Amino acid sequence: MLTLLISLLVALHMTSGTHHCSPEEHKEFYKAMHFDRDDINLPGFHKFFKESAEEEMEHAQKVCSFMKYQNMRGGRVKLNNIHKPCEVWGNGLNAMRFALNLEKEVYESLLILHSHADLKNDPQLQDFLESNFLGEQVESIKQLANYVNTLTRLEGSGNYQLGEYQFDKITLKGEEK
Repeated sequence: MLTLLISLLVALHMTSGTHHCSPEEHKEFYKAMHFDRDDINLPGFHKFFKESAEEEMEHAQKVCSFMKYQNMRGGRVKLNNIHKPCEVWGNGLNAMRFALNLEKEVYESLLILHSHADLKNDPQLQDFLESNFLGEQVESIKQLANYVNTLTRLEGSGNYQLGEYQFDKITLKGEEK
């Protein structure tokens, strides 16, 4: 059962890029490039999602060590197909909502795996998850939820585009090139 759950977690991380990127990193990179377009020009969002892509690269390395850990314990890794991510994100709120939902999915999968490791009396796997994934997921979810909340309030203000521009400049520290 744990082998199946670990494979599912790996699949979730790996189906969230290209042959050089984890899928999550790939999606973050696409978002970064979207906000760097000449007709969008939100450098703070670009910077935020570019940094997120770099962080996802670190997560991909952890997932690789996770797969090695599974093999070391006699399990097998089964990978799913990687799908092309969305290329058009609309506004910053849509991109942040998507990122938040993805982080929540990953976190829920980690919690399920952690719970099953507890049921199987597997403290090594629990420690691996706690020290490599769970804390970072909580921090990321909190930050994204704060951003989504702020952008949602701006959406209801009557002039979302101006609010989004100010959010980009002030909160995300976007600077013109």
